[in-house]
Amino acid sequence: AGSAETARAAVLDRLAEARAADPLNPAPPYLLGEFHRALGEPEEAMEAYRKALQRVAKSDGVIISTVKAGLAGLRMNQQTSGPPLSTPRVAGVSPPEQLFFAAADALLRGDTPAALGFLREARGRVSDPVYKALLQDSFFQDYLPTGIQDLQTTTPQG
Repeated sequence: AGSAETARAAVLDRLAEARAADPLNPAPPYLLGEFHRALGEPEEAMEAYRKALQRVAKSDGVIISTVKAGLAGLRMNQQTSGPPLSTPRVAGVSPPEQLFFAAADALLRGDTPAALGFLREARGRVSDPVYKALLQDSFFQDYLPTGIQDLQTTTPQG
């Protein structure tokens, strides 16, 4: 139990350092929420998520909550048979949340190249904090292959 408490304290310390270094960055409180969620601490997780949402613009908060809810739905209702998820276009452009959903669907189907293509397209449509926060969602953490972390910090080149 001592090593678990030491590890917990280390994680909390690192997140506190990250929050202090960039108080407006929504990623540290979001990651704190994911940490508490993984430990089965829903009240603490919700408070951390609330703080993360306060750090992004209102429209960004809507995108984050929409995508997170959609990812949860895709995970719960996995369908790998049938056609891939279509991405509706408005004036020839797919809304960013639809691109994240299409990427998630492609990952569930095992089509990593298609998923990366959707994520590259989404990367240019949302702010850095929103993009990074969404890639930190447990869905993408579970399904994106290791070594794809560069999508979180830089604009991928086709």
